[in-house]
Amino acid sequence: RVEPGFVVQGGDPKGDGTGGPGYKIKAEFNKQQHVRGVLAMARSQDPDSAGCQFYITLAPAHFLDGKYTVFGKVVSGMNIVDGIKKGDKMKTVKIIDAQ
Repeated sequence: RVEPGFVVQGGDPKGDGTGGPGYKIKAEFNKQQHVRGVLAMARSQDPDSAGCQFYITLAPAHFLDGKYTVFGKVVSGMNIVDGIKKGDKMKTVKIIDAQ
């Protein structure tokens, strides 16, 4: 899912926004702000309903602060995230480094 000027969302095994892993992850709200490039868990209206879907913010979205579990931030390559458009398909995923 791409919402220009807001978020790029992924992780849905069905690819239509309704897929999930069959389990739920308890929310871990924190003081991290939704600035540009934040990585956080997507969820339904139930705060403890996150599973496999995540989003990256394309712009500050402070109305989400304290309501979604933030767990990372894009530290390089934000230009790649900015280039993701509706209808794009991933061909491969390569994790270069994780800490």
